[in-house]
Parts: sequence; C-alpha cells; structure tokens
Amino acid sequence: GREIAILKLRAETGASRSETVGKTLRPKLPKFEEQKDDMDAYIERFERFATSQGWREETWAISLSSLLTGKGLEVYTSMPPEQANNYPALKKAVLKRYQLTEEGFRLKFRDSKPEQGETVFQFMARLVRYFCRWVEMSETDGTFNGLMDLIVREQFVKTCTPELAMFLRERMPKTRDEVTTLAEQYIEAHGGSITSQRSTR
Repeated sequence: GREIAILKLRAETGASRSETVGKTLRPKLPKFEEQKDDMDAYIERFERFATSQGWREETWAISLSSLLTGKGLEVYTSMPPEQANNYPALKKAVLKRYQLTEEGFRLKFRDSKPEQGETVFQFMARLVRYFCRWVEMSETDGTFNGLMDLIVREQFVKTCTPELAMFLRERMPKTRDEVTTLAEQYIEAHGGSITSQRSTR
C-alpha cells in the first residue's frame, strides 16, 4: 500500500510539473504579428504576463520563442542554444533585429509626443518604458553613477561637431572616460576643438 501511495504521489507530481511546463511553453498570449504589433510594446506585455504568472525568468526565453514569428523567430533560431535560452540576450537580439537599439530608444525617449487619444498616464508610461529600454540597451547599470554616466555622455555628444559625434557613435564608448579619451584622440588627429573643426583652405 505504501509503495502504491509513493508511486501515485510521484505520478501526480510529474503531471503537475508537466502541466506547469506546458503552460510556460504555451503562454495565453496572441503570437506577435509583424504587420500590426510593436515589438517593444509586445515584449513589455509578455514580461508583465510572465511576472503576473510567477514564472521563473530562466523559462522566459523558451516561452517568448513560442510567440515569435517572422524576423523575431529567425533571430531565435539563428542564436546558439546557450544564448537563445538566456532571456536578456534573446530580448536584446530581438529588439536589435527590429532596429530598436540604444540610439533608437534614446531618440524615442527624447522625441516622443503624446499620440492622438493618449492619456497623460499612458504617455508617461511610454516615456518610462523608452527610458528603461534605453538604459538596458546601453548596458548601463541602474545606479545613480551609471545613469549619470549615460546622461553626461549623451549631453557631451550632443554638443560636439557632427563629425566628432559620428566618430564617437561608431565606437560606442561605454564610459565617460572612454568618451574623453576618444574625443581627445580625434581632436589631436584632426585639429579644431569639440565644437569647431579646423578650417581647410
């Protein structure tokens, strides 16, 4: 009788785990549609759903992969397994495939205007999402110093000549020190200053 009870308990536990995995693999969300969905907003919705369901983040990548179509699915299938099953890596790769990069989110954050019919709450939430994605894609930590570094680097690049700004963006410096070193090297090699190029005659 005891052995039967143990076997029954194991069977029930196994079924429970199988159901949980099944639910995780097939979340109750519509698949992403490239023609009408915005990938950034879709991922935000997915993350809220996963959090509300209490899923462990290590299961998120495979859950998201079951909802991807088109370019997003291509990204997932082309990634090495260890990267494809890492949710932060998968999310970053998918966002980049849809041209949602650090610079893209920075511009969205800086240039966004309220849309027709959008409430103050909705617009504010959208700005917060763009800012968080900007920070995330820049791989800046969320500490005060990390955020200060990001904002100061952006402000510095905004004040530069277009040529120097392009030079810095192409090299994607991650710290103020890197920006400083690269900018000084550029000015030394090309002459001029931060805001003006040496005139050529």
